[in-house]
Amino acid sequence: MANIEKIKFEQNQPLLTYIEQLLEDKFSISSSDRVLKVIEIGCGSGDFTLILKDKFKDKVQVTAIDPSETDLAAAKEKNVDASVDFQQSDIFKFSSTTRYDLVLFTKSLHHCIPVDQAVKNAYNLLSDDGIFLAEEIYLDRMQTKDTRWFFDRLDLLLKTECMTSLEEAAAKNQPSYKPMVAKLLNSSLPIEERWFRPHHHHHHGEHHHGEHKHSEHKHAEHKHAEHKHEQHNHEEGHTHQHHPHQEHKEHGEHEKKDYLSEIVGSSAVIDAITAQFGQQNITLTKVPYFYQFLAFCG
Repeated sequence: MANIEKIKFEQNQPLLTYIEQLLEDKFSISSSDRVLKVIEIGCGSGDFTLILKDKFKDKVQVTAIDPSETDLAAAKEKNVDASVDFQQSDIFKFSSTTRYDLVLFTKSLHHCIPVDQAVKNAYNLLSDDGIFLAEEIYLDRMQTKDTRWFFDRLDLLLKTECMTSLEEAAAKNQPSYKPMVAKLLNSSLPIEERWFRPHHHHHHGEHHHGEHKHSEHKHAEHKHAEHKHEQHNHEEGHTHQHHPHQEHKEHGEHEKKDYLSEIVGSSAVIDAITAQFGQQNITLTKVPYFYQFLAFCG
């Protein structure tokens, strides 16, 4: 395994382990003959999608969608055995008669505006005992001291040539993120301007950025739990939830926008998920995340 592939695997290992335990608890995936249907919404260039498929092999049937033509081309190039069904689409345009056992957003739900409609559309894709899982960054929780901590280390590593240029990595592995990456690397800008910020016009609330969340909804068991592991206020989260079906609407305005041009904060994401699934059906887990940005830099 090449070094860059090892880095990608290590970067995604926590989420992979989380999903493995989730699927074991819910579906007994290791011993069941059932082939689970999985869809990843916003798969980018497909790194995590392919790691997930390689982990579970024939135990899962994986579909992955992303609106970026360049990212999808990169994903398909890596998909040498055609083990994943990659499609160019987004949560507002995608339709399928298939109902999925796991609907997965990997750091992508905050790009899906309006986020409440995105969650409804995802809900409609779930099987009766399915799980909704959103890996999210606490975009509106970042404080100045957090961004300073990150950029001090990033700039030092880049100046000493201890890592590959982030710009090179993004151009190669996630082409659609290149403009955002250029801003991250522009050390002439104030630290606060280098970091991407959520828009607050849909919902508002306070959270620290650099965190991820995982929240999940379970159809048969109705319980809510929250686990927190603080580290430099940088966490990630996953939300899983279950499904009853509702209609979804077309949003032409969304289709006209560059899907990276606007992002919403974590409070809006949580509100949308809670409204759709109910507070009692969500599990929220917070885990460290900033190390993933450094890993992505190479």
